[in-house]
Amino acid sequence: MAALTGKTIKSTYGDLTQVSNGNSGIDGTLRYVSSGLGTNSSLQLSTTAAKVNGDLTITGTTTINSLTFSGGGGFLVAGNNLSDVASASTSRSNLGVAIGSNVQAYSADLTALASVSSSDSNFMVGSASGWVAESGATARTSLGLGSLATASTINNANWSGTDLAVANGGTGSSSASDARTALGVAVGSDVQAYDADLAAIAALAKTDSNFIVGSGSAWVAESGATARTSLGLGTMAVVATNAVPAMTYAGTQSLADNIIDQPKLQDYSETVNTIGGSGGGTQDFDLTVGNVASVTVDTNANTFTFSNPSASGTACTLTLIITNGASQTLNWPSSVDWAGGSAPTLTASGRDVLTFLTIDAGTIWYGFVGGLAFA
Repeated sequence: MAALTGKTIKSTYGDLTQVSNGNSGIDGTLRYVSSGLGTNSSLQLSTTAAKVNGDLTITGTTTINSLTFSGGGGFLVAGNNLSDVASASTSRSNLGVAIGSNVQAYSADLTALASVSSSDSNFMVGSASGWVAESGATARTSLGLGSLATASTINNANWSGTDLAVANGGTGSSSASDARTALGVAVGSDVQAYDADLAAIAALAKTDSNFIVGSGSAWVAESGATARTSLGLGTMAVVATNAVPAMTYAGTQSLADNIIDQPKLQDYSETVNTIGGSGGGTQDFDLTVGNVASVTVDTNANTFTFSNPSASGTACTLTLIITNGASQTLNWPSSVDWAGGSAPTLTASGRDVLTFLTIDAGTIWYGFVGGLAFA
């Protein structure tokens, strides 16, 4: 502003400022500060207040002891990095620093945690004096862990203690044998011991009608036909009941007292038990040797016996062809019941044919004459 020195009021009054108050100066009422020409500025003054209409720019250092806004001017808003309200709590919320939601309330423990060293593998652990940093080894001690905590494997060298019960996932035993028993897999009672032959049998094909047969070196599966060969069966083995075809037998065929139903025999013969000379004494006629026997009475008295008849309930006969039967004394079994009540008189020089029948395994032999005095 240019100096007024040497200037007249006429030439400078327009640049002078005034408060229009009837020449009473500034009082308790806000009045505009205006130019000498009567143009109001944006500033209003009173003895107790100042008001600026529009923007206020303050440069340098300014101390404001108190600041009052009226009329809802809205200059101190959050958008201008101010709080707009007198409440500290609401001001923090408006500024995005609400304690407990935007920022953490101060805590001495958090301050202590912030100062704990973040060295590799450190753990934050509470102590009697506060939070401290502990290494892995120290933290394991704080956790009460034992030496197994750092073991990669468990073996006899690092394991000790009582046997772990089955209910807890153990075996309840200190030996393999007791463990198998506790687990219900005792060899020889609960499970079968391994056997190579059993393993071989398990591997055999379960083809329909296969049989398991020993081959001399292993167990093998054989079809029915092959198994019949292994059993030594002949062609009769596969003949249906009542359908036996005509066949020729060689050697001795044992039917083991089985029943042949409605056989039609042709050109058959019976085995003759040819004894020859009786020689005196006891002469037994064994029916397993033959049901027809021939004997010549030669010297001394003879006692005849019959053995091995068929079972009770089946009929069994013995036909005797006796030569010179009356030449010596003959003693018959006491079980013989003769037709007519007495033994027949035999021929002293010639042949006689006698037949004996029993149906009760020899308890009673029914004796009758087939013919006497054959030449």
